[in-house]
Amino acid sequence: MTGGPIFPLNYPGIVSIPLGFLACYLGALFGNRWTGLKTVTKDNYNEILVKSNTGHDVKGVLRH
Repeated sequence: MTGGPIFPLNYPGIVSIPLGFLACYLGALFGNRWTGLKTVTKDNYNEILVKSNTGHDVKGVLRH
């Protein structure tokens, strides 16, 4: 048996969009505190940036 909608509105975006923004904000606020595995440093970012732009130190790439 199917129940009725939680918010019987013609435009449910009035409720769901602000709740989505709130969830994103809270996830960004609290999610960074709970990641203790490996933090991304500026050196890691710079290394990936150089590899993606130059192809330097990329192994296994076929030569065309």
